[in-house]
Amino acid sequence: MNPAAQRIAVLDYFRGIAILSVFLFHSVAAAYGYAMLPWSGWFRGFSVSGSFIPLVPLNIGWIGVPIFFVISGFCIHVSFERESRDWGSFYIRRFFRIYPAYLGALLLFAIFYYPDTNHDLWLQLKNHLLLIHNVDARTFHGIAPAFWTIAIEAQLYLAYPLLLLLVAKIGWQRTLIALATCECLIDGWDAAVQTTLGAKALFGCQIPSIFWTALPIFHYLKVSPLAYWFSWSIGAFTADAFLKGRPLPFVRCSIPLWGLLVIAGYFVRPLSPFFFLISAVLTATVISKFLSGYRPNIRIPQFCLEHLRKTGVYSYSIYLLHQPLVEMTAKLLSCVSMEVSVHPLLKFSICLASWALIMPLGYLWYRAIEKPGIALGKRIIQKMSERKLQPQRIQNA
Repeated sequence: MNPAAQRIAVLDYFRGIAILSVFLFHSVAAAYGYAMLPWSGWFRGFSVSGSFIPLVPLNIGWIGVPIFFVISGFCIHVSFERESRDWGSFYIRRFFRIYPAYLGALLLFAIFYYPDTNHDLWLQLKNHLLLIHNVDARTFHGIAPAFWTIAIEAQLYLAYPLLLLLVAKIGWQRTLIALATCECLIDGWDAAVQTTLGAKALFGCQIPSIFWTALPIFHYLKVSPLAYWFSWSIGAFTADAFLKGRPLPFVRCSIPLWGLLVIAGYFVRPLSPFFFLISAVLTATVISKFLSGYRPNIRIPQFCLEHLRKTGVYSYSIYLLHQPLVEMTAKLLSCVSMEVSVHPLLKFSICLASWALIMPLGYLWYRAIEKPGIALGKRIIQKMSERKLQPQRIQNA
């Protein structure tokens, strides 16, 4: 493996960190019924079970989602630039990369898991099959709540040609400024709402009616790709610099500074809407430093690193399966011990133990569905290329 390929392979470790973070976050939620400290005015309060306090660091496990988005933007751009910049082949690869494994998980959980009887299952399936379930509040968290990110990712794939068109017209810097402005305006409106809600809790202030008037518009913006486009695109920007040998962006940024901002985004209510964006910049910073040769002076056992790498390789399949399985573990435990109250910390420990099942299932899903789907996409592209070349061969003969 050449040095450039080795450096990109390091992204598997970041994927592993991302899926483990999300798994821990959802395990806390399944065990306690909530995954974060409640708001108390403008800050997080500690009016929770005492056993929950040591798990507060895991509340930031949601950072796994922006990590995935940045890596996705990076890999999409690398794939497009290295595969002859053909849009037909690009979208065929993308479809078979994500859809077969997603479809299998969707049907599995729709049949055996779907817990919400208040909404029509056909509506759920229709929106999920079309990957538009994020735009409908009835289906946003339907079937498997974590699937909302798959819809956003797919829509960002569709917006990718527009991103490259903007870059060709006005350059990366101006494009990212425009996207950052858009994302910050959407998050800024949410920040204004959160600030006002905090003021109401503290001082009994009335919420201005304009918030409720504008709520439907900003709700759709908040659940649209526009709210994540900059966070995703900085991954593509980093990839472009990497491929073209330019100095990597964010490489001079401070990891501790952005880490502190991520923590502030969790604990400070007016900053909480910016948590995703800040986490994405932190991720891009760390990836840029790693691609530039930086390695932290931390000794980690080799078997832990290998497990983390494999977890990253199977991360998409694990992501598709893990949340319903964790929730089913918690519910099964409650059903088995109906007469005895199970302490949430014990329930959390058992949810953690479900990793011993989730990891091999993710591996099987990867081998049985995800990897064959990718291979099928490659075969289709190859046949399309052969058909294009066939008339030329006949003419040359």
